[in-house]
Amino acid sequence: MLLGFVAVLFAVIYRIGPGGSKSGLKPSSAELRIEKAIPAGARIISSSLNGDQLALTLDAGGATRVVILNINTGKVLRNITLGVTP
Repeated sequence: MLLGFVAVLFAVIYRIGPGGSKSGLKPSSAELRIEKAIPAGARIISSSLNGDQLALTLDAGGATRVVILNINTGKVLRNITLGVTP
């Protein structure tokens, strides 16, 4: 059920996101290191690449989070914490 919710969330983010180019990665031989994108102790559940955006689904101490990164610039675009409805 959680996986379905995450899939729907990604679809919504994709549809409301900027209509810019989805051309993908810029060619580069340099390694990119993105600091502070993943909290200490968090576990990556899944990842998804769409053009130059990388979405990481994390288990951070029992909370599910989605971090969206621009892998060309190294910037964190969005941090989303998924709550549970009782």
